[in-house]
Amino acid sequence: SRRGVFIGVAAGVGVLLFALAGWRVMRSGTPLPTRSLHQSLAVLPIVNNGGDSTKEYLADGMTSELAGSLRQIPGLTVAGDVSTFRFKHSELSNTEMAKQLGVGMLLTGTLQSQGASIRLQMQLTDAASGNILWSNHYDKEMKDNFALQDEVTAAIAGEMRVVLSPEKTAVARAGRTDNAEAHDLYLKAMFEKNKLSEQGLTRAVTYFKQAIALDSNYAQAWAGLAFAYDMQADAYAPSHPTHLLSKDAAARAIHADSMLAEGHAAYGFELGAANWDLPAALAELQRSVQLDPDSPDALFMYSTFLGLMRRTDSAVTVADRLIRIDPLSAMASAAKVMSLGLGGRWAEALKQDSATKRLDPSVVYAEAWDGSALRELGRLPESVEAYKAFMSLTGGAPSFGLALTYGRMGKREEALGIAHELEAARKNSWMDPDFVAIVYAGIGDKDRAMQWLETAFREKSWVLRFLMEAEPGWLDGVRDDPRFIALKQRVRATTFKD
Repeated sequence: SRRGVFIGVAAGVGVLLFALAGWRVMRSGTPLPTRSLHQSLAVLPIVNNGGDSTKEYLADGMTSELAGSLRQIPGLTVAGDVSTFRFKHSELSNTEMAKQLGVGMLLTGTLQSQGASIRLQMQLTDAASGNILWSNHYDKEMKDNFALQDEVTAAIAGEMRVVLSPEKTAVARAGRTDNAEAHDLYLKAMFEKNKLSEQGLTRAVTYFKQAIALDSNYAQAWAGLAFAYDMQADAYAPSHPTHLLSKDAAARAIHADSMLAEGHAAYGFELGAANWDLPAALAELQRSVQLDPDSPDALFMYSTFLGLMRRTDSAVTVADRLIRIDPLSAMASAAKVMSLGLGGRWAEALKQDSATKRLDPSVVYAEAWDGSALRELGRLPESVEAYKAFMSLTGGAPSFGLALTYGRMGKREEALGIAHELEAARKNSWMDPDFVAIVYAGIGDKDRAMQWLETAFREKSWVLRFLMEAEPGWLDGVRDDPRFIALKQRVRATTFKD
């Protein structure tokens, strides 16, 4: 998870690679009926049926990677991973799952491993009628090479009577490796990263690095490493140096394969976070969604960046698109909340935050936006309660937003107490200096606020760069100070070069 600035993370990235050599394929079912191209499908979590719990990462990886390949089929909308994985081990009917996901077809599968071989069975079902539209099963040696998703993608595209363009084929295959061991390590890394924990991220970084050691041009592994570093930078590690590691990994990803959308998404965000180069960041993020318009990771990063730039209407439009693809993702909903909040659209933010909590009351993203909204709407006691609930989810970490509410209530001592907690936290763990500055600005202590903002500038805080573009009243206490005006000009004029 992400604490402080960002708690939570976008869904996993990847494409599964199995070679056809060594497979014995048997087909059953009937061709899909002629349909319009506006079809929708969800790849439900492949069931690990072999009784070997150590293969869970493989089943999850196959699910994510098949979805990534299938969304390149023209006219086919594929539900995002975060939504579909909510149905792992679910006993709901196919009809009910499809209804909640907003799709017309479900792709299900089972994985069984025995010694050095595995058996994978896949089935495509019409959710409304229950009719089986297509099915295959595959037997393979674990040591064999990689392209199952190509077979499944081509089969479903053929049944829909469409053909993947060369560019879509390149996107579907982007970032792969020919090294079976490297790919296996990559799947383990993604499994750990998606646990959204400090320990999971540490293990994920180790696995990504091991995969890269076996194949230095493994673009997917480089992109995964970039995302893992980005999460660590926002929660568990010194911000600027770790964002630089993320940017370097993302650059290696797109150097290895320029068709990998997630590589461009990670590189774009890090150009903003590490280099403060916002025009270059925007260009990379736009390239990522051009390559893969339905990539949940690319849309999430793009929406977040636009929100931080206070391009609120555009950010909300992208977030709405992400929500359509990943309708049960609390993080997709939270991205929209953040953009609405940064844009000062507080009533809408509060309403969207309620929708987020209905999906997952434990999700926290960037700030207690309900607390912010309630404060700005004048509902101060309710704001305090919202922040206390927020802090219960973050292990009691001090909240600059709560301090702002206390300041608005005239409770200076309570706000000062939080400032001191934030300062103390910097001695033991990462804590962005901007948050301390915000508290002092909120109680009118301009000198200390400016001291902490200057510290943020020296530390090349990415939060400071975006605060200068989109901060919803957090620094009102120093906004008219000549020192702040001069700092804002310096920040906007600064780009850190490699």
